[in-house]
Amino acid sequence: MSTTGVLLFTTGGPRTREEIPGFLRRYLGREVPPPALGAIVERYDLIGGFSPLNEITERQAAALESRLGAGFLCRAGFRHSEPSMAVQLDGLRSAGVDRLVLLAASPFFTSVTTGDQLAHARRALEESGWGVDALYVHSWCSEPLFLAAWAAKIPEAGAAPDAGYVFAAHSLPQRLAGEAYAGQIEAAGDVIGR
Repeated sequence: MSTTGVLLFTTGGPRTREEIPGFLRRYLGREVPPPALGAIVERYDLIGGFSPLNEITERQAAALESRLGAGFLCRAGFRHSEPSMAVQLDGLRSAGVDRLVLLAASPFFTSVTTGDQLAHARRALEESGWGVDALYVHSWCSEPLFLAAWAAKIPEAGAAPDAGYVFAAHSLPQRLAGEAYAGQIEAAGDVIGR
């Protein structure tokens, strides 16, 4: 029986307060000066002292595997924290996967986040020497099921039927203003808000 591996990938984050400096070093490519590090740690303390992103992504991978059923193995791999994409790819290979899907956790694309993660996933696969063909999935923000799921969640939240909604996105540096990200957010918001 053929087995398809799915690597759900994203940036990752520190799982504990102690992991914050190492995560930032990997994320930024340099040490963070102590005053800046202190300010960042304080921000993490406001949300419990760590990032929930890894655990959320791991739960999503497990739910996806359960939903897909037999013949699929789904794992979460991270660009700047553990388990890394390379480690998860090695695990999928060892498990006998013969088809591979690398799936960006974010449906929206910008070169500095999803693009960087995608390039890293490609590099990790190439460096592994694993000759498996891979399908790379990113920019899936216009998928009808994604949009329908969000549209269904709004009324489930108990908001008034005539309420207005604001769809917000992370800010981007001015040099990235021409990227598809803002337009993708606007287009998704238009469809979801109907």
